[in-house]
Amino acid sequence: MQTQKLKTLSILLATLLVGGLIGALLTGALVRNKLQDVRALASRDGFIAKMEEVIKPDSPEQQREVQQILSHYGTRIESITQHSKALLKHEMDSMTTALQEVVSPQQLAQLEKRRQLLGRISGHSPD
Repeated sequence: MQTQKLKTLSILLATLLVGGLIGALLTGALVRNKLQDVRALASRDGFIAKMEEVIKPDSPEQQREVQQILSHYGTRIESITQHSKALLKHEMDSMTTALQEVVSPQQLAQLEKRRQLLGRISGHSPD
């Protein structure tokens, strides 16, 4: 009787753990996929490709016209994105410099570690 309850409880716990693991893996894959979509919008070619997927031109003529428009704005958006990243890096560097006088070396190391992680996640180097 006792062993039967133990078996049942073990199976239930194992099922719960496997379900949790599968859920975590699927969530991670979904987030990674969405993040790649957002990153793609930052480059001219990625922007054009993603917008064409959304618009779905219905003729070769329309596709040429859409590509011309998207090419123009894709170039602008790529430039704005690069400028924005440069401004953000400058501000983060300034913040780090200001914090050096207030926080400990260990806290600065933690901050730098986090900046590197965020840089990898966003697809660019924090330095």
